[in-house]
Amino acid sequence: MRMHTHAAALVMALAVFSGAASAQTTPGGWAVVGSGGEALKHQNVTKIQHIGAGTYRLDFNNDVSKCVYTGNVRGVVKSLIPGILVVARHNSDANAVFVRIFDAATLLPQDEKFNLLVTC
Repeated sequence: MRMHTHAAALVMALAVFSGAASAQTTPGGWAVVGSGGEALKHQNVTKIQHIGAGTYRLDFNNDVSKCVYTGNVRGVVKSLIPGILVVARHNSDANAVFVRIFDAATLLPQDEKFNLLVTC
């Protein structure tokens, strides 16, 4: 019986560590996103779409329409200001936000790695 208990505890610990047990624990969420829209790490994010140059849509498993959005461009800094990141809620989907990233010098949309924190 004791061996069975240890095995069950190990399986549970591995599930939590691997992210398999990703039940929503807190409202909001966060994401570490690659420049192509790939989710490197996240909590409460169900889908990330790279819509076009510098434009991303992130879907969450909860209503984030009345939350606070904080984001930053990350990675190797090419200049003093690597880019300008803007986060806005989706007009018709309470579980989604848009991220737009612009080159600081030209103000043109550009793909960059970024971090996003949604606090409710």
